[in-house]
Amino acid sequence: MQNDFFQELKSFFQRFPGIGPRQASRFVYSLTDFNENDRKKMGELISSLDRYLARCQNCSRIFLLGANSREFCGFCSENSRRDKSKIMVVEKDSDLLNFEKTGVHGGVYFVLGGLLDPLDGNSVPKNRIEILKNNTKKASEIILALPSTKLGDFTCEYIKKTVPSSFIKITRLAKGLSSGVELEYADESTLKHAFENRK
Repeated sequence: MQNDFFQELKSFFQRFPGIGPRQASRFVYSLTDFNENDRKKMGELISSLDRYLARCQNCSRIFLLGANSREFCGFCSENSRRDKSKIMVVEKDSDLLNFEKTGVHGGVYFVLGGLLDPLDGNSVPKNRIEILKNNTKKASEIILALPSTKLGDFTCEYIKKTVPSSFIKITRLAKGLSSGVELEYADESTLKHAFENRK
């Protein structure tokens, strides 16, 4: 029973991106060093997540819920001044935040929630590409800001085949990004150069 408890808690931590069995075990061990009040507070914060955070129904970006819409983020709302004809497709929310720091993209974003892997049954990116396809009616350009990896390349090719490109310009970031680089860890000047020299 005790082993089942440990394994179940560990399996939840393993659902986080980039967390393997060893690191998940460390998280469980660390939690035992938290005092009871901290663990209780952490549990309350996790339970309250839906009250404070949501994913935009248009771009899948995580945003803080305010007094306005519970469906659309500030970038996608009707009163937003962003150029909605330009959609930048990123793998994860941290990539979006990194690009926002550069100030080079005045359009909107679309968060895939992962990359397509033909050997993996993860349907999140595939389902979101279908949403992206439906969101491109007013788009003039789709910028594929995905990593220069095999899965990144595969995902880009899939999007190019799926999204009707006869009326939309589909570009990809310039290869100023090193092969295999994660956008989350790229510096601002590298991202800016890659954006400005996209093809």
